[in-house]
Amino acid sequence: MDLHIKRKGITLKIDYDYSYNPNPREDDNLGVMACYHTRYSLGDENVPKTYSDFKEWYNSHKEDVYCMLPVYLLDHSGLRMSVIDFKDPWDSGQVGFIYCTKEAIEKAGIKEYDKHSIGKILKAEVDSYDEYLQGNPAYYFCIRDEDDKIVDSVTGFRGDKIETCLSEMKEYVDDKYHFLFDAMLKKCQESYL
Repeated sequence: MDLHIKRKGITLKIDYDYSYNPNPREDDNLGVMACYHTRYSLGDENVPKTYSDFKEWYNSHKEDVYCMLPVYLLDHSGLRMSVIDFKDPWDSGQVGFIYCTKEAIEKAGIKEYDKHSIGKILKAEVDSYDEYLQGNPAYYFCIRDEDDKIVDSVTGFRGDKIETCLSEMKEYVDDKYHFLFDAMLKKCQESYL
């Protein structure tokens, strides 16, 4: 891929980081992903691993669960995961749920929320896990000054659209480097035309 741009003597480089593919379920997540599958260990650790165990757990904790979405798996030439049914009766089906509790929302410091906004967060967590399961590499950026010295570099940005990653990357840098990300976004948009 190797996107790079130079402005005012400062260089921004964005590329894939093939060495970085951590399991996003090992990060701090708002949701808990409870999955059950006979051949794969999916989702979070320390959660019920069978549907009957999950039902039993849920029946005794349903008042604590604020939002819950189904999790589907497509197992065909690789694994894909989604909160939307793949509609493939041969190679896909529901393998669990992702849910969050009111306590987790409070612990995360989220003050204003509704089921829709929390559902979007949970969907994004499943999408991130899907990227991981597919083995898609993360993006990284590197900013070098006029003397070719690294002034900032961060890896771990995921997404199927570089535009989304660019806006997330921009949040990580000092305001004085925002113009580089704006210029890169413009360059990417022009290359699509």
